[in-house]
Amino acid sequence: MKGKSERQERPAKRRKSVKDEIESKLEQSFLQPKFENSYPAFIEKLSLSMDGWLGSEELLEQLKVQPLATVMSLEPERILKIYKFTTKKLNFRNKLEPIYHLDANSLSSLMTSRLSLWSRLWEAFQKVKFLIYFQCFLTLNNGELKFNFGIFILDSKIAPEEAIMASGTSSIYTSLLDQTFVSPFHESGNHPQINTKLFYDNARELAKSLPTVGIRRDKRLLSDLLPFQRRSVEWMIHREMNIPSNSCPLPPLWHQYQLPHDDRKVFINRAYGYVTLSEENAFQLAPALLKGGVLADEMGMGKTLEILSLILFHQPSMDQLLNTQYDPILNKDLVLSKATLIITPSTIIDQWISEVELHVPSLKIFHYKGIRKSGSVTSEQFLNADIVITSYSDLRFELLYAESFSRNLRHDKRHVPPKSPLIDICWWRICVDEAQMVETSQSNVAQMIYRIPRVNCWAVSGTPVRSDVDDLFGLLFLFRYSPIYQHRKQTWLQIIELNRIHEFCSIFSSLTCRNCKQDIAHELRLPPQHRMYMPTRLTVVEETNYQDLLSEAAKSLKHLDDHDFDLSQLDSMKRWLIRLRQSCCHPQVGSGNKSAFGGGPMKSINDVLVFMLEQTNSSLSSMKRQFFSDVVITGWVFDHLKDYKKALTIWTEIFPTVEAVVAGLEGAINRTEIGPKESGEEELNLSYAGLNYPGNLRAWQILLHKIYFFIASTNFALKNEESEKKYYSLAQDLRRKMMSDIIVKTNKHIDEFSKQFNRNNFVDLPKLPKPISKGTILSYIAVEDYEQLREQLNLQAESLVNFRERLIYLMKLPLLDQESDPTGDEYEESLNAQSEISFCIDVYRQMISDRVAAIDGTMNTFVSHETELQKIKVLENIENAEALGEKETEERNKKYMLFFEEREEARPKSDEFGSVQNILARLADALGRSSTSSEYTIAQRLFEQVNEVTKAQSKTCRKLEKELSLIQLTYNMRIDYYKHLQEISDSLIPPAAPKISQSQASNIEIEQTNLFESTLRVAKEACVKTLQEETQDSKTEHENVDDMLLKIDIPAHLALLNELSREKQNYLRRIGHFESRHRYLSNLYEHVVRRAGSKQQCIICRDVIKKGFITTCGHFYCRDCLVAWMKHHPSCPMCKSKLTKNSTFYIGESFDIRARQEFVLGFPTTEKDLEMMDEETFKRIVSVTLKVSFGSKIDAIVRHLVYLKQIELYPKVVVFSQWLDVLEVLHKSFEANGVSYLRFDGKAKNNCLKNFKADRDIEVLTLHSRSQSAGLTLTNATHVIMCEPLLNSGIELQAISRVHRIGQTRPTYVYYYIVEDTVEDHILSMSIQKHKQLGTLDLDVPLIGSIQRSTDPSFGGEVVDDSEIRECLKTALKRLNLEGEG
Repeated sequence: MKGKSERQERPAKRRKSVKDEIESKLEQSFLQPKFENSYPAFIEKLSLSMDGWLGSEELLEQLKVQPLATVMSLEPERILKIYKFTTKKLNFRNKLEPIYHLDANSLSSLMTSRLSLWSRLWEAFQKVKFLIYFQCFLTLNNGELKFNFGIFILDSKIAPEEAIMASGTSSIYTSLLDQTFVSPFHESGNHPQINTKLFYDNARELAKSLPTVGIRRDKRLLSDLLPFQRRSVEWMIHREMNIPSNSCPLPPLWHQYQLPHDDRKVFINRAYGYVTLSEENAFQLAPALLKGGVLADEMGMGKTLEILSLILFHQPSMDQLLNTQYDPILNKDLVLSKATLIITPSTIIDQWISEVELHVPSLKIFHYKGIRKSGSVTSEQFLNADIVITSYSDLRFELLYAESFSRNLRHDKRHVPPKSPLIDICWWRICVDEAQMVETSQSNVAQMIYRIPRVNCWAVSGTPVRSDVDDLFGLLFLFRYSPIYQHRKQTWLQIIELNRIHEFCSIFSSLTCRNCKQDIAHELRLPPQHRMYMPTRLTVVEETNYQDLLSEAAKSLKHLDDHDFDLSQLDSMKRWLIRLRQSCCHPQVGSGNKSAFGGGPMKSINDVLVFMLEQTNSSLSSMKRQFFSDVVITGWVFDHLKDYKKALTIWTEIFPTVEAVVAGLEGAINRTEIGPKESGEEELNLSYAGLNYPGNLRAWQILLHKIYFFIASTNFALKNEESEKKYYSLAQDLRRKMMSDIIVKTNKHIDEFSKQFNRNNFVDLPKLPKPISKGTILSYIAVEDYEQLREQLNLQAESLVNFRERLIYLMKLPLLDQESDPTGDEYEESLNAQSEISFCIDVYRQMISDRVAAIDGTMNTFVSHETELQKIKVLENIENAEALGEKETEERNKKYMLFFEEREEARPKSDEFGSVQNILARLADALGRSSTSSEYTIAQRLFEQVNEVTKAQSKTCRKLEKELSLIQLTYNMRIDYYKHLQEISDSLIPPAAPKISQSQASNIEIEQTNLFESTLRVAKEACVKTLQEETQDSKTEHENVDDMLLKIDIPAHLALLNELSREKQNYLRRIGHFESRHRYLSNLYEHVVRRAGSKQQCIICRDVIKKGFITTCGHFYCRDCLVAWMKHHPSCPMCKSKLTKNSTFYIGESFDIRARQEFVLGFPTTEKDLEMMDEETFKRIVSVTLKVSFGSKIDAIVRHLVYLKQIELYPKVVVFSQWLDVLEVLHKSFEANGVSYLRFDGKAKNNCLKNFKADRDIEVLTLHSRSQSAGLTLTNATHVIMCEPLLNSGIELQAISRVHRIGQTRPTYVYYYIVEDTVEDHILSMSIQKHKQLGTLDLDVPLIGSIQRSTDPSFGGEVVDDSEIRECLKTALKRLNLEGEG
């Protein structure tokens, strides 16, 4: 045992010995004054007072003899604590006692910062132990205590990986380097920011600095290169040949520093954390120069031709092709191919192939469609090609076949998945076209490109930055730009977050080349591009919808001022801005606007107007019904207060109006459209549009029934038998009419049920037969259990039959006889029967479930739970009835309880004997274990018998369940009938008066003295009269008038009257609003749909209106009259409603787009810095007649397209929108008006482009901002229509550059369709301002916008800055006169 324990202790002792040795060496290093092959970051000496000494006297005596190695910590309170050397953490947990302490506030800021730096570096010792040496010790000479500390930076050649891992934005090691080697770029005082502008500026500067070169000749190139293209090709060749630049003696990211104390130089790479004293080491630490780069010429500058020229002019030599190429990612040697792999969006693959055939037809091209589509493609096929082209979509799935999932298996795999041939060879070059589409380094496409072996790598994109400079990391990842792509957090984020301008430019200045049209316009010679401003105005219908949206937005966004701005409103602001922008195109564009119009397909403007009219009618009808309901309740309050005459006066005043409404609705439902015109067309009844549905009619009928019933009841109190009988009869007739449909439907179901469930059609419950044998020694117990279960199941079958008969009897009971006006007792009996049916169904369902469980062992826990809840409900009803002394209710519920008890008595005890299925399994086991032939025969016969029984009983149970579902269906119809009846009954329940305190009652008596006294007098007279007319027995119940008045509770009901009065006033105000809106929309319908404009007369001058306006209150005026009126009056001449500049809408002949703007002087025409179409052309476009109208903007675009077809031979137009819904409306309008078009969407994109170019009769190609249209060449088109103004210039340029690019030989036209006096107006102004800024900054793209890929449709479209959202909304909401809103 002793020997074993010694062996266990030896490793531990050895480890402790090694640790002690390391710590001893480290302690000795703390005492050294200097270190070789290192750079002293700082060395400091600090004289200390003996007052701060906390150590022992013994330690102080040792200090006089030799220095003492120490460590230190600078506390947050700037207290310096010095400890005897230890490698333990300097925290309270280790209970280390300092030997000295000092208040560092008295020290200089430089000394304090160095103490802090040393302390933090020591805390990070494990990260920096291979990168720096520490110096820290105390000395005591001649009574003078000195503290020596310093940091020495080691040559990173020793531990380059550790240097990178220790770096980063918040790294103390990075802080050490920054403080030690101050960047000369920061000292200059110029502090630009790393942003998109910096990136593009550097790229353009490189292009401008490229020297003029001679023309390379090659017969295989059939096209001539422009001068800037020749320079770009030469630059790319130099990049691939790895020719270093003379202007850069050091590798990228490296800087040189002269040491202040000697002649040595230090070479620094801040981004990687490298420090070295040798220039040779700097080159050794630097990764190999990247062969390739970013070709970022502006869109439409011929980047495809430049890449093809590069492929032609720079090919690998034969020596290179004969040797293998090592790939560091795959870690193996590969055969080198001469081919260039081009990765491009699928939408422009055919375009690439056609460009190859056009410019360099001699090059062999192979289209690789991915391993899933192409099957087994060998690497030899790639080796024989000059160009291999594939798409992002195919490459996305290729990653599945490039991963290695090798494991040590006992046996070889039966199926080995195929391997992607793309990684079987080393490509001479890969070219990633439209590289901005590789969104992140984590995407499948990026991961696959990263794995593809290559010698040269190019990213081609006119917009390499989509949102911000962080997009560029994706390019570095594709390039395998070491070590940045491996250590993003330590390197890339450090460069960006610490704004390391020099490092950023060092990477991209030589890596990216960008030619812009404005820089080489003299070489490019593109035909001119005309940007046309195409203003339009919303139609009156659209304007109404837009105003409604503005009002809703204003109510939702209450605070948009600077001091009230709430960031929590941002999401709401985004939604409202998008809805406003979308409604400028069509009222139904976008999910929010579409749902507001009931969803469904896009509507024409006439349909939109009808829908708005229907909504207004529905709201108006609801408001009126609620108002009349309050009036009815007001009458009931007076009835309760014994003022019968006043109650009757109120009801008799309104019931003719309600009767008229009900009659009108009945007529509208009977004939949904009234009166065909003479032309044969059917005419919409404007008064009942949207109201002709049964639910609305029923609501009004219930209100009328309530009035009839209350009038009859009051006449009963007045002993007016004739009127009482009349109105009870009216109420009964109306009730029969309301119930007629449901009675017919329910009776039909009951009749069909009665026919279905006669005795001949019931599901038969066969009895379970006795076992044919008592079984063998192995099966007799199972047979006995079967016998017991058989008896119980047969008894349960009898209970089931009895329950079913009872249930069917109840189901066949007739409904209440509405003809004879059932009494209260009859009504109660009918409801009790319905309750009994409900409990019977629940118990019957549970009994079937019990039987199923006994047959096949399946338990329905849901049915059991529901039955238990019903049982608890019955028990609670019994307890409540006992407590209230309601004997009838108690007895009735006790009867229901018997149903549950009967079910429990009849329940088969399958939990005790097992189910029949379980018994069958036991018999099968006995059959298998039978040892003799006789036992086997008996067991087999028993098994067959029980098996047949199980099948038959299971089939019966399924039939019972189906039978029960038919019973349930009829029961549901009965429930629906009683639901309708209950709704009528509940409407007659008077409202409860509010509970008020004694003080509130006193206030009412004081504040409403006259009303209270008159009400009290009338009530008292009625009570006295009642007491005089009643018998002596009745008088004992009402002892006196005061008791009767107390029960009436006059103050509470007067409070209810006040509440009703306020509600009625509110309803009247809203009714007035909706009536004005109904009148306005009805007049619009007459004018817009029925073309009644020529018949409209001005209310002021009575002349027929040719050019005029309709107000939002629904009145017509000619232009001159309204202008003269509004100079002195801000209200409508007819109804005195307040009018603002947005309350009038132009109508009349010869529509003039600026008519309203000229009238409303608050919106002058502003300069848009765009060309304006001449007046004559504009009039000709406006005069084009369309078959169907889909809104002002849609119609204007379609008219323009029709006009282009009239004046040009085979025009080609690209229509661009950021919303799919806009294109959907356009497509409908194209089809309705005979405009031929293609949509660039879906799987047929490539065929779409071919057809658009080949088929001269196809006029329009519609592009959506998400359709991956980047890189398309559409030079056969000369017109671009922008359906909406955009704030993101990048999206706009992507659309325009499809047409205005190299290869275009004709002038191009871009039409900006803008709805004036809307949010679009301001967005266009902001966009133009951005373009001006571009010109001022000499920048072509400020920030390339991206289309938001949000799953929430309301956040669709371009991404807009928060400040721009707010600015746009503030400007849009200025249109509203918010003070005038109610």
